[in-house]
Amino acid sequence: MSRGADTLAVVRDLLSAQRTALRSGDYGGLDRIGARLERALSNLGPPIDRDALMLVRQEAARTADLIRAAQAGLARARSDMGARRDVSLSTYDAYGRRSNVAAAPGRTLSRR
Repeated sequence: MSRGADTLAVVRDLLSAQRTALRSGDYGGLDRIGARLERALSNLGPPIDRDALMLVRQEAARTADLIRAAQAGLARARSDMGARRDVSLSTYDAYGRRSNVAAAPGRTLSRR
């Protein structure tokens, strides 16, 4: 195996590790993997097999798709959390009058 082929194998392994970290929520691990991936890519040099390079491109595209999906999921979660902060509880007294009870910041309301 040539040096370029060895480096491409390392790049593919690191891309796979990135996808695994994304799926498991190991966002701290992404930092470490990203640094290693950057080093591996900077060591990449000729000769590079075109077919092997296409495989790396496909792996990178799958990883990019997963990163975009994770970003969208986090954005949705942030939005949902923001919407839930403004929740209040509506109750009715013995005369049928409605009153709203808001939770103090950082507290939750529960029914007992």
